[in-house]
Amino acid sequence: MLTKTDFQELDKLIGKRVREEIEAEGRNIREELKSDILNSRIRIQQEIRDLSDRIKNLEIRVNNLEKNNKEEFRKLNKKLTDLFDFLDKDLMKTSKRVLQIEQHLKLEQVSP
Repeated sequence: MLTKTDFQELDKLIGKRVREEIEAEGRNIREELKSDILNSRIRIQQEIRDLSDRIKNLEIRVNNLEKNNKEEFRKLNKKLTDLFDFLDKDLMKTSKRVLQIEQHLKLEQVSP
């Protein structure tokens, strides 16, 4: 039969064994978590680099589009300016001709 001292010794041995097992399992879990965190960090950094590259490409495309739009706007503005100049000259010629006809026919002149 086991004595109280035997039970105390068994309790110490079992406690020590359980503590060793728990510590070993804790180390394993800690190492596994470190590995998972490191892998996650590497993956996130790669994704950030990829996103950064995509943003740079988008910025380049936007800048090119802005340049093209500015150039197209200048061309359109030039065409409109030329058109309005032509129409103004044509209006002036027509007004002058109408005035001459009115004078020739001795009509009453209507002021604009």
